[in-house]
Formats: sequence, C-alpha cells, structure tokens
Amino acid sequence: MSWPFTDWHRLAVRQLHLPPGEFWTMPLADWLALLRPDTAPLDTDALRKLMEDYPDG
Repeated sequence: MSWPFTDWHRLAVRQLHLPPGEFWTMPLADWLALLRPDTAPLDTDALRKLMEDYPDG
C-alpha cells in the first residue's frame, strides 16, 4: 500500500492551514481522524450553543 503523504501534506498546509512542521510531527492516527471524522456536522442549534459558550469577542 502506498500512502499519499504528498497529497495529505498539500491538504494540511493549503486547506487546514497547518504549518508543515505540525503536519510532519502529527501522529498518523490523529491525521486519519482529521480525514475521517466520526461525528456528524453541527446542526444550527448546536452551533448556536457553541457560539454562546465560546464567543469570539
């Protein structure tokens, strides 16, 4: 099996804005969890609650 590290590195830097050093030191299990999250996206109510609990300002 060939691992697509070049593609993953590009995704990490360009889309997730991770510094290259963080990508290369990240455990493989953590990276795979980022690629395949097992949780559903937030619905509107959950997002509103999160924004109330952790305001930007």
